[in-house]
Amino acid sequence: GGFLIYNAVSVSVAQRRREVGILRAPGVTQGSVVRLFCLEALAMACIGVVLGLLLAQHLASFALLSVTETVSRMFVAIQPKPPEITLDIAIAGVVSGVCATLIASYLPARATNKVDPAEALRSTHSTAAVGGSNAVKLAIIGALVSASSPFWAMGGTDGGYAIYVKEG
Repeated sequence: GGFLIYNAVSVSVAQRRREVGILRAPGVTQGSVVRLFCLEALAMACIGVVLGLLLAQHLASFALLSVTETVSRMFVAIQPKPPEITLDIAIAGVVSGVCATLIASYLPARATNKVDPAEALRSTHSTAAVGGSNAVKLAIIGALVSASSPFWAMGGTDGGYAIYVKEG
């Protein structure tokens, strides 16, 4: 999701180069322009979080049904309780969605600081890229998030996704 957000904000910044110049010419600060792009990404994130929470219940039920049939057929018959989206899970989803959006949108939004107002107002064509992307930092962040995902999956009060069999 972070890469999609990064790309969407990067494209938005590149296409709005002239508008950024118009905002900056009368004295809008660089920080204000960065905040505007981050707020736009945050508005999109709110829609995504709501849709994600609505779809999560159905996707969790489908995944559990698929795994339950396989485990029951190949190993031992199980009857897991149906998945439910608790308040804690919803809050964690909202917080992680908002944080991922803000982190992913900040770097391309900060690229608006490289836009010279006079040059942006003079040019008739928007350029494809405002500034160089920092792909190495994004790759490292993505790798760290991916590497830490098993630890998040194992957590929680019910053991997360960890499956254990009690004898008895």
